[in-house]
Formats: sequence, structure tokens, C-alpha cells
Amino acid sequence: MKSAPAGSFLKLAVGQEYNEGTHCWDVLDDLFDMWPHLIAGTGILMIAIASYSGGGSVALEWSVLFIALQLLMRAGFKLAYIRRSEQASLQLWLYIFWVAALMSGVLWGISMALMFHQASPSIQLMTLTVGCAIVQSATSRGYMAPLQSMSQAAALMLILAAQAVVDGLYLVAPLALLLMLFQIGQVRKLIELRVSELKSKQERVEAQELLAEKAEALETANAQLKHYAMTDELTGLPNRRKFDQRLARQLDEAVRQENCLSLALIDVDHFKQFNDTHGHLAGDACLTVIGLVMKEFADVPRLFAARYGGEEFALIMSSTDSTGAASIAEKLRKLMSEIDMSNVIAGAPGITISIGIATMLNGEPLSAEDLINRADSGLYEAKRSGRNRVRSGDGLKLSSMKELPQT
Repeated sequence: MKSAPAGSFLKLAVGQEYNEGTHCWDVLDDLFDMWPHLIAGTGILMIAIASYSGGGSVALEWSVLFIALQLLMRAGFKLAYIRRSEQASLQLWLYIFWVAALMSGVLWGISMALMFHQASPSIQLMTLTVGCAIVQSATSRGYMAPLQSMSQAAALMLILAAQAVVDGLYLVAPLALLLMLFQIGQVRKLIELRVSELKSKQERVEAQELLAEKAEALETANAQLKHYAMTDELTGLPNRRKFDQRLARQLDEAVRQENCLSLALIDVDHFKQFNDTHGHLAGDACLTVIGLVMKEFADVPRLFAARYGGEEFALIMSSTDSTGAASIAEKLRKLMSEIDMSNVIAGAPGITISIGIATMLNGEPLSAEDLINRADSGLYEAKRSGRNRVRSGDGLKLSSMKELPQT
């Protein structure tokens, strides 16, 4: 364990650099407690009773008065501390406590010196014993506020030792010095333990915060990775994997709720010819534009758009019957036909799409594959009928996209 820093005894509060002052307010809560002063006052009062019983000191009344004054003074400081404002300065209250501690030491010292003066040896011994106990009590809290605690103890012992020297007990002075040196050593060890404890606590908090940050970053990275794994890079739409998951989930929900569900399969007309004429980069640009349009078009709760593969797209329409699906598909077809691709690719013609739709009736037990095949049949019919149109695959003979006319 590292030794306490050289300036530890000059600190108003050990650990003030930790926890942004929260720790120091907790320290002040303890330091302003009245119980140590009540115990010290009781000890001094017991000396006064013993002194009075033995004939007493001429200054006994003054001694009791000073200890009463000390208790009233500390009670006043305690009350002021309790009533402090929420915006109170921590540094100011540390200085206030220093003043209170120093005044306590002085008043204790005067009170005990008055009892010690010209008292019997037994009373003097009792006075020194209680004084040492008070010093021990004060310095035992020195790990929290060393400057105030040591100032308090030093004031008490200095006054009491001076009175002993005045009374001819010269040996008390070096003994008092040895006591203070012993207390300094004890406080130094307590400060070492306190600083080590606070430092370890702060390191634990910092480690926990770092761990939380790392966990959050990992969670964000995983979420991004999951998003990328489910997103088509070119169009920004959900990919085929995400589409399959979404369709299966919404079919299950529709069956449970006895609701209808519609699906549209969309194919870009003459896309192979577009690619051959303008190049693959232009084809990618075309798909990107279509993806943006579909993403904006499907930005409503009931619709879910995805890239199905190649130049094919899909649109899931929850709680939508065949009439509603046809209306939505027709709006999308018209929207696509209004896109001016020449703004993106010089000399490029407008684009059109063919759409096949299929609907699962309320509560109809239909698999995703069956619904896709129905929409596929509708798409085949739209292509066969001349493209740039919407056709329903419900009730049609199932077809395969391999049979589609050349796109």
C-alpha cells in the first residue's frame, strides 16, 4: 500500500477529488454529528462532579460554563448545517467545520485547564485521561478531515499541557507531544486506508461504466450487424431473408386473428434490355431509385416492402383484402410510371412495372409458399397481358417465373 501523500494532513477532506464532492458531503454529515461532543461533555462533567465532591477548584464554575458554551456552539453549527441551502458551497462548509473544530478544541482545553489548575493529583489524572480520550476520539476521525481533527486535538493538548507546566508538572508537555506524534502516525495510516478504499471504489465504478459502455457498443454493433444482414445493400430495403421472416410472421398473425393478408410481387419491365443498353451501373442506379420510391410508398403501418431478388420486389399488405390490394398495387404502378429516369441517367427511358397480387382470405390456412405462388401467377398474367399492369393470381393456374416473357 502506498503511503499517504505529504499534503494529506493539510486537507480539509480526504478524498475530495472523488465523486465530485458527494463523498465530502457525506463526511460532513458525520463530522457535524453531536454525539462525540455529548460524550466529551459527559466526561468533563464527571470530572467536575468529582472535583466538587473533593472540595473543588476555585474555577470549577467557569470550567462548567465553558463546556456548556462548547455544546451550545456545536449545536448551533449543526442546526445551521442542516438548514443550509441546496446550492451551498462545499468548500465553505469545510472551512466552517474547521472553525467549529478549532473552537471546540480551545473551549475543551480551557475548561479542562481550569479544572486541572491547583486540583488534587487524582483530579489532575482524571483530567489528563479524559483529555487523552477526547484527543483519541478526535484523531480517530482524522481520516475524513485531518486538518480540522488535528487542529482540534492540538488546541486542546496545547492548552492543557501549558496549564500543567504552569502548575509545575513539566513532564506533561513532552508526554503530550508524544501523544500527538502517536496520533499523527495513526491518522496517517487511516488516511492511507481511506485513500486506498476510495481509489478502489472509483476504479470499480470506472470499470463498471467502461463495461457498460462496451456492452452498449457491442449491443449497438450487433443491432447494426443484424440490420445489415437483413437489408439489401443496393436499395436499402429489407432483403429476401427479412421478407421471408416477415411474411411467415404476418401469415401466422392473420390466421390467429382471422384477418386477411395480401401480397404483391413486382417486376421491372424490360430491365434486361435497360441493363444491356445503359450498362450495369445504370441498372443499379435504376434499382436504387425504385427502392427509394418503394421505401417511401410503404412507410405506413400496413405495408412492408422488400427486395425479392434481381429486379423483383415484394409488398406485404396486412389487413388488406383483394380489392384493397389491387388499389394499392395500382397506385404503386402509376407512381413508378411517373419516375423520370433521365434525371438520373442521361437518355434513359421511363420505367414501368408489372405487379401480381394474391390475398389470403380471413383465417384461410395458407402457407407462405402458396401465397407467393399465387402472386407469382398474377405477375405472370400481368407480363403475358402486355406488362405495366396489375393482375390477381387468385384462382389462376400456378405459374413459374421461369415462364415469364423476357423482361
